[in-house]
Amino acid sequence: MLSKSYNKFLKYSNLNEISKFSNFNNFLLISNIKYVLVWFTVDLSVERSRLIYYSKGILGIFLIFLITNKFPLIKSSKNQGFLYIEAELSSSRLFDFLEKFLIIYNSKQRKTLIRNFSIKDKLIRLIVTDLNFFTELSGFLHFFNLVDWLSIDIYCNHKEDYRSFIFFDNLFRSSFFI
Repeated sequence: MLSKSYNKFLKYSNLNEISKFSNFNNFLLISNIKYVLVWFTVDLSVERSRLIYYSKGILGIFLIFLITNKFPLIKSSKNQGFLYIEAELSSSRLFDFLEKFLIIYNSKQRKTLIRNFSIKDKLIRLIVTDLNFFTELSGFLHFFNLVDWLSIDIYCNHKEDYRSFIFFDNLFRSSFFI
């Protein structure tokens, strides 16, 4: 029992290094992020018309492409009433995306992001409802008005809720976000 407690303390101590050394390479190593999924869904039964359904689908594809710099995978149900769009990021694309994604200057956006996240085992799910969050879209946000939200799933190598929570807590308190 004592060794388990000591092991948790060591992990907590390692995760606290994020706030001391905001070097992104160190940050990525400590966080143990395996890959990231950026995804969006459209359901025809919820939309007012087929035109809006298709428009949201096309805008979702374009938005994910602009944000991730990777063409997304598109899946549709047999009757084409449900559309799922995702881009999986790993290795160098993951590094580039996280470096861009985790620099949040606006405290209002930071609070919104903190309100819309959940942690379960090795999955950290963020729901982005304010597209101002992505700086590369500045000046073109009105173009994406039909897209209400975008989900970002961060998969870690570990399966410990407390470790993911400590990671995010330190991340939002660290000097990396100044």
